[in-house]
Amino acid sequence: MATASHALLSFKKSLKDPSSRLSSWDVEADCCKWAGVVCNNLTGHVRELHLQNPNDADDATQAEYEAYVKQKLGGEVNPSLLNLKHLSYLDLSQNDFGGIPIPSFLGSLTSLRYLNLSEAGFAGTVPHQLGNLSSLRSLGLKGPYPDPDFRSDVENLDWLSGLSTLEHLDLSHVKLNKMPNWLQVINKLPSLVELHLSECALDHMPPLEKVNFTSLAVLDLSRNEFDDSMPRWIFSLSRPIPSGLRNMTSLRELDLSMNDFNSSIPNWLYSFRYLELLDLYGTRLHGTLSSSIENLTSLVTLDLSSTELRGRVPREMGNLCNLRALLMSSNRIEGNMSELFESLSGCISYSLVSLQCDVCGLSGHLTDQLEQFKSLKTLELSGNSLSGPIPVSFGRCSSLEAVNLWGNKLTGSLPENFGYLSNLEQISLGHNLLEGVVSEVHFVNLTSLKGLYASGNQLVLKVSPNWIPPFQLETLRLGSWHLGPQFPRNDEPNQLEILHLGENQLFGEIPNCWENWPNLKVIQLGNNHLSGNIPSSLGFLSTLESLHLRNNSLSGEVPSTLENCTQLVTVDLGLNLIVGSFPTWLGRSLSNLKFLSLRSNYLHGQIPSELCHLSSLQILDLANNGFSGPIPHCLKNLTAMVVKQDSSDRISYSSYLLGEFLENAFVVTKGREDQYDAILSLATSMDLSDNNISGEIPEEVTSLLGLRSLNLPGNHLTGAIPKEIGNMGLLESLDLSRNQLSGKIPQSMSTLRTSTHTELQHRWSPPEGHDEEGTKSEVEWFYVTAALGFVVGFWVVFGPLLYKRSWRDTYFEFLDEMWKRICNCLGRFWI
Repeated sequence: MATASHALLSFKKSLKDPSSRLSSWDVEADCCKWAGVVCNNLTGHVRELHLQNPNDADDATQAEYEAYVKQKLGGEVNPSLLNLKHLSYLDLSQNDFGGIPIPSFLGSLTSLRYLNLSEAGFAGTVPHQLGNLSSLRSLGLKGPYPDPDFRSDVENLDWLSGLSTLEHLDLSHVKLNKMPNWLQVINKLPSLVELHLSECALDHMPPLEKVNFTSLAVLDLSRNEFDDSMPRWIFSLSRPIPSGLRNMTSLRELDLSMNDFNSSIPNWLYSFRYLELLDLYGTRLHGTLSSSIENLTSLVTLDLSSTELRGRVPREMGNLCNLRALLMSSNRIEGNMSELFESLSGCISYSLVSLQCDVCGLSGHLTDQLEQFKSLKTLELSGNSLSGPIPVSFGRCSSLEAVNLWGNKLTGSLPENFGYLSNLEQISLGHNLLEGVVSEVHFVNLTSLKGLYASGNQLVLKVSPNWIPPFQLETLRLGSWHLGPQFPRNDEPNQLEILHLGENQLFGEIPNCWENWPNLKVIQLGNNHLSGNIPSSLGFLSTLESLHLRNNSLSGEVPSTLENCTQLVTVDLGLNLIVGSFPTWLGRSLSNLKFLSLRSNYLHGQIPSELCHLSSLQILDLANNGFSGPIPHCLKNLTAMVVKQDSSDRISYSSYLLGEFLENAFVVTKGREDQYDAILSLATSMDLSDNNISGEIPEEVTSLLGLRSLNLPGNHLTGAIPKEIGNMGLLESLDLSRNQLSGKIPQSMSTLRTSTHTELQHRWSPPEGHDEEGTKSEVEWFYVTAALGFVVGFWVVFGPLLYKRSWRDTYFEFLDEMWKRICNCLGRFWI
């Protein structure tokens, strides 16, 4: 025990433990009571070390993710572990060992049956000594994603052949593209049950004469670069629905979802006449549904979503008189909507409550057949190719509560009796081809409506300014509608959470009645023609997280009442006519702020030190204003720019059925403005360009090691570039042009990544350690040789054309033909 305790303490001494989760190792005398240590109850030998990160980064909130990062162990792995002769289990996954190699001495822990180093921050070549672990059952070497700096590779995989008892192998994110025999080696592992090779840079799937890993149940080859051909042995791994179930004919519920059967539905399954629930979601079942499905007479819920079923729905489906929920999304159902309704025209039409056929390849029109479904509450047909108008009979389906017709090709106007659906709570009509006027009559009885999603149509809203809607919305998305000239006031408190009216033709002032919208989280009014002051009543929105007023004609100062909106994550007031100084209360009150844009306004004065209180700020855009004075020296307090942002979580706000509002921000990098949304959480940028900022660039700027874009052009900056600027290893865009900078270009800039876009564009001394006269001479020779090369190249190409007419005619015929092809391609593209 003393030897084990000493070995573990030496191991701990080499670790970095920022959260002190191994503090019990310094308190308890008995090492078997230490955190993560498991001993044999009889002998007291240390058998297992569970030192994986206790938190999970998947689907984590910001607070949960920060806790996950803090719990990561780091440092080095001490060879003192070799003294734990009985160690059979070692888990160091989800930590951060800073890119050090996997210790080769781990291959001497011959008692190991479980070794997990996945996403632990190891890099370099996987040591072949791991092949000595002949008792190993599970080996996890998955590299971190998406960080390319911590990528692992292998010199060869032959050492794997010594792991004959291996059941679980994860080499995801390990580069295997230089291993032509990777499959042949893995095929020698007869006990393998799970194999994960996701994103291993594989581009070829070798053939196999004989498949030895017949026990394989899970095979993950995602995110590789395979060609179109798949060898036949892949399909020999398929597993049908176990035939042992066939005698369990009294079953009432059968859930086989999220398995990989890769077979057709066996005929014996249709004999389960007592079955009330059959869930086959995500099972890769293929083929067609048999007419024998009518034998499942007790069926209440049938989920066939995300299988690979094809063909028409059999007419016998209509005989399932007890079926209330039919879910068939993400399949390839042949035929049109009318044929589907015809197949469901039996007694099922009276019982069916939920019909979900999203992304099924359905075409044709919605017809009056919809009326036959007397009990239907949920209808989901999004992502198909439905065309034609929404039928008038739609308004007579009075039981409907949730409808999703998003992403079809529906045309015409919205029927007026749409307003009769008094039970309707959620409707999504977004991204169709609808047009025409929508008026108060379309909403007259929609008293239950909570969500309306209809962006991406050419509809026109015409209601009186004093109209009071009969509903209390939680989500409203009318992007690309023709709204205005005024949006109706709403003086009644409501439950709206997302208001998206961006990219319309709204003009006039924004109503100052936001105290009646207390639950708003998102306001998107950008890209309109709104004018006047920003309403002070926005300060009543204590739950507001996202405010987009970009690209309008708003004037006046930023209202100080916004300091009450303490949950704000995004504030985009760019491209307006806003005046005044930088609102200092931003730093005092909005501690959650991540994305701030005041770009292209008429703000002036110094950038205050209060800005540096925004420790969560990732994007700061103050460009094209009148700010003056120095850059604050406290920038190192912007900690979200100091550390690398490695969370790829999407920042979004969602509502049931209506999808999500994906947060977005605009960033100028490499001289181009791009909109970030899906990867916004990874973006970091500071843009102070085109102001009147003076003084030197403070050294503190170089502490922003997580910054990917730094734009300071068009100011009055003087002095030298900070010497340590090369430490900013993540920089992708650096623009210091149009200033009065002088001195030598720091040698450290040579360490910036080769893809970094750099604009200096002013007078510079040569880099440190370079001869000035030599540099000048090299520049002169560059221009001389470039000019000479141009002259020679010009005459080599065009000289023969001038000399020989037949060549000249052929050349211009070639150009004419190429131009026609380009025009034809462009014509097809635009059509």
